[in-house]
Amino acid sequence: MTIAYAEASAQPRNLSFLRTRRTAMFLWRCTIGVLFCQTLVGSLVAVGWTYRWMQRAALKQWWRKSGLEGQGGTFAAFTAGDVMTVAHVDPPKWFANQAPIGIDNSRTIRRTLSRFLGSLWLNLRTGFLAVANTLVITGPASALWIFAWYAGWDNSFNKGYEQAPVGPITGFSGVGLFILAMMYVPMAQARQAVSGDWRVFYQFRLNVRLMRACWLWMLLLAGVYAIASLPVHMIRIFPYFLHIANPSIAEMTATQQIEFMGGYYFWTTWVVLGLFFAVHLIAARIYASGVLRALRTNRVEPEELSAFEHHALERLGLAIKSEDRERHALVRVVVGSTSLFARVGAVFALVVVWFTFTAQIFVAQFINYQPIRAFANQPLVHAPWLNYIPGHLEEAAKVELGPPVI
Repeated sequence: MTIAYAEASAQPRNLSFLRTRRTAMFLWRCTIGVLFCQTLVGSLVAVGWTYRWMQRAALKQWWRKSGLEGQGGTFAAFTAGDVMTVAHVDPPKWFANQAPIGIDNSRTIRRTLSRFLGSLWLNLRTGFLAVANTLVITGPASALWIFAWYAGWDNSFNKGYEQAPVGPITGFSGVGLFILAMMYVPMAQARQAVSGDWRVFYQFRLNVRLMRACWLWMLLLAGVYAIASLPVHMIRIFPYFLHIANPSIAEMTATQQIEFMGGYYFWTTWVVLGLFFAVHLIAARIYASGVLRALRTNRVEPEELSAFEHHALERLGLAIKSEDRERHALVRVVVGSTSLFARVGAVFALVVVWFTFTAQIFVAQFINYQPIRAFANQPLVHAPWLNYIPGHLEEAAKVELGPPVI
């Protein structure tokens, strides 16, 4: 019996125990996620795991909106009733497969691996596709930043006054591209996660229509990203001041310093992964609400959604359009003008908020510079991977250890 089924059928006196157990299991899952995020590949697994949580969160929100909860139904019973949702009876796992009921348990190597490592492969595949899609949109801006940074420093050292504008122009162009990308990426990521299909990330027209249905919430989401990025960049910057906070570091060998830094990044990854998980779950819930609003306002046809979304909404009785009601011409003009003014103001505010998010990246780079990875990977946008050991420290540690003994 799964935890979800046990909780749904438990007597009231056992509910507190089951909820405590569920909390403990969630903390254990987070511990595994922190260990995964110590490496780049592991962080991709964490991204995939988070995306599967996003799909479950959106599905649960739709289930609550359907009114089944008030009729005495349970989310576990709803998800178990269909092959497309049965994997969400319990929260996403890291390793063991969450296979549909009735799986063949014959002992073959392939089925055994799928049974015990099915979720691991699914998490890795989902995370890779998620980060790859995001890089397609944000990559051009990152490339411009990298070029602008080196062009700026080259100009500073070589006094190439004729080429002085190259760095700033390239850098500000990258900022503009990145802000434009971030006005699209969070909701596109949410749709990819909820639909379970990487291709919907590039359905630009449909995604924009869905975004217009929740434009005010998108502004709130941008603010959440900007605020959540502050502690992430503080974690990035702090190693530059570690020798002040802990003077004994200067007396450590390179090997000891690497061990110390490893501990620092392990504990701070709890914050980074927690914030990454939180902002993406918020994005999934905003997207789920946006889909319902887009259907009610006839911005989107149910058939335009992905197979998973359409099927789930049909089962819940939510894949319906509202009837068009003819408005008076004066009402249409007033409402249209007000909406246009509000949308223009929201777009301007959205640009300002994403600029504050982008500015933090450059401030962190100026204080504690990291090579290309700091421009290419934003821990709250791409992968929650922040573990960075300077190359000179690793080289010094190799010298201390000496050549390998044969």
